[in-house]
Amino acid sequence: MITKRRFNFNPGKEELVPEIKGEGAKMSGKRKKKNRTADKKKITVAALICALISAGMVIYMVTVAVIHRQKENEYEALRAALQTGGDTAAAEREVIVIEDVPARGDESTAEETSAQQEETVAVPLRAPERLIDWDLLHETNEDIYAWIVIPDSSIDYPVLQHPSDDTYYLNYNLDGSRGYPGCIYTERANSKDFSDFQTVLYGHNMRNGTMFAGLHNWEDASYFDSHEFLYIYTPEESFVYRIFAAYRYSDAHLIYAFDYSTEEGRDAFLKAAYDAAHSGDSTDHYRDGVEPDDTDHIITLSTCVGGQSDRRYLVQAVRR
Repeated sequence: MITKRRFNFNPGKEELVPEIKGEGAKMSGKRKKKNRTADKKKITVAALICALISAGMVIYMVTVAVIHRQKENEYEALRAALQTGGDTAAAEREVIVIEDVPARGDESTAEETSAQQEETVAVPLRAPERLIDWDLLHETNEDIYAWIVIPDSSIDYPVLQHPSDDTYYLNYNLDGSRGYPGCIYTERANSKDFSDFQTVLYGHNMRNGTMFAGLHNWEDASYFDSHEFLYIYTPEESFVYRIFAAYRYSDAHLIYAFDYSTEEGRDAFLKAAYDAAHSGDSTDHYRDGVEPDDTDHIITLSTCVGGQSDRRYLVQAVRR
């Protein structure tokens, strides 16, 4: 037997201990081999679990994409059933002259300006004719009461309002199924004839570009400049709106954030919109020469901002 020298904690003393070889060493080697085998199995199992999770995520994403596509197909089928009586870009228009105006609340600018630039704008007199089969729409969903169109954009949808649940169409589709993309909708605080000072339409910011995801196109200044009209259709009449602002705003509930029953409350909203659109951010825009006042009818289109749950992107228009 071979001895191995080992020092203990007592100075000056040494302790000789036996070094075991033979069967003991073999057993130790077997244990190490077993441990290595167990480690390999654990790695294999972990890799398999990761692969299954990845595969599950891919299947889920594909399934969601297919469902969203199916829901959008339902909207496309409705659009195909509607007859358009004319080119939305060729509607009868009135040529008006828009003068540059001073900023809201800065009347001194007008007095100090000796000359103002003028811009000629062709404003549609009425919405392009669209022969909508409202009976067909109501058979699809009885809560449909209007249709919104923004020419040369992806926004071309029915507008719904649930009779008892304001957020129902945030979570439910045309066919009553739960989930995305939901519907374009208003809340019960807004009348269905668009006679309110402020009407707010809500829609999801879908990753596939549908619903109100297209509102983010107005973040681009050139797009904002070239896309300035939207149309609302109801069974009784149609309306022309001119887009005057697009900007990021808080998630404040616009219907209740201001007292629209008073002139002061309406003016407060208009000033808030003006200030927000002049924040200096490159995604915020305001159309010069379009000055809505407290007697107008305004429509606000609202959607989420990706990665900012407390922000909304708003596109606002005034009835002409």
